[in-house]
Amino acid sequence: MDDLRPTLALARKIARNSKPELIMLILTKTGRSEKQMQLASMKIEESGFPLLEALWPQRDGYITEFNYGRAGSEAINPHLRRSALAVENALLAKIF
Repeated sequence: MDDLRPTLALARKIARNSKPELIMLILTKTGRSEKQMQLASMKIEESGFPLLEALWPQRDGYITEFNYGRAGSEAINPHLRRSALAVENALLAKIF
C-alpha cells in the first residue's frame, strides 16, 4: 500500500497532462495476501483508473530469470511463465 499512494499521485499527474483513458494500472510485486490485493484494487477503483485483471506477483524466481536476461514469459518455471503470459495477454487484449 505504501507504493500505491505515489503511484496514484503519478497517474493523476499524467492524466492531467495527457489522455487519462490511456492510463492502466497493474498490481505488481504482489504477495499472497488476498486482503491486501482487494484493498489495493478498491483504492485504485476509487481513484477512477482502470486496473488490469492480471497481476504480476513478487516471486524470487522472476529475479533469477531477469538476472539471466530472460523475460517473465521465458521463465523456466511454468507457474511463473503462466503468470507473466497472463499479464501480457491482458495488456494485449486492452490494446487491441
